[in-house]
Amino acid sequence: MSLLTREVVPSNVVNDQDQGALATIAAALALTTIGIFFCIRLLIRWPWQSLFGSDDAAVAIASVRTLVISLYIESSDMV
Repeated sequence: MSLLTREVVPSNVVNDQDQGALATIAAALALTTIGIFFCIRLLIRWPWQSLFGSDDAAVAIASVRTLVISLYIESSDMV
């Protein structure tokens, strides 16, 4: 069976009752965006001893908290 003749089967992961896959994709996209923007923020403030302030610490704490909560939700059956 080649790839050209194989039938395409639509995904049955997302339906009207179960949309957990969409929540997983949205969470992964949000966490990736948070990571990219945090890295850019740290690169802008490169001499960290003199430019790393309390606002950067707040962003770091909030990012870690969001990551932990997202991992907890994804590992449980809440979604």
